[in-house]
Amino acid sequence: MLPKLAKVFVFLVDDFNGEDVQRGTISALESLGLKVHFAEILGGGRRNGVYGAWHNGFFSAVLEQTAK
Repeated sequence: MLPKLAKVFVFLVDDFNGEDVQRGTISALESLGLKVHFAEILGGGRRNGVYGAWHNGFFSAVLEQTAK
């Protein structure tokens, strides 16, 4: 399926607040049949600090490749 990645791996997506980014990410995870062990969105549109380090959102997940 994804031969260059470990069976269980960390997946990161920057600018996750964009609707097209969210839709594309979720669609890809579903179509690849990846199991989600953990997922977190940092920021979610809230500014954090002077420069808003996560102002466009940041998605992190621990995923596992499953036989499809």
